[in-house]
Amino acid sequence: RVDPLFQPLSKKGQANVISRPSLSNGQQVIRKLAKNKLAMLGLFIITALVAMAIIGPNLVPYSYSDQSLLTKNQEVSSEHWFGTDELG
Repeated sequence: RVDPLFQPLSKKGQANVISRPSLSNGQQVIRKLAKNKLAMLGLFIITALVAMAIIGPNLVPYSYSDQSLLTKNQEVSSEHWFGTDELG
């Protein structure tokens, strides 16, 4: 008894026919990555960190060279209590 969904190949050389086009290595990696939710979360986090590293220095008004390393460990003085900003 033959299954109605089964259709045997003809003898005209159709045995080597590919049912869909093969994928490149990159396309296979992207498909597997897209199926894995944790991998996608990790990719999003890494992309966000890289974006912050690129954009972040442009948002900060002070450069790393603006700080005074000679005075970083001084104790609190009256200079810190009064006159620390434009208003005081």
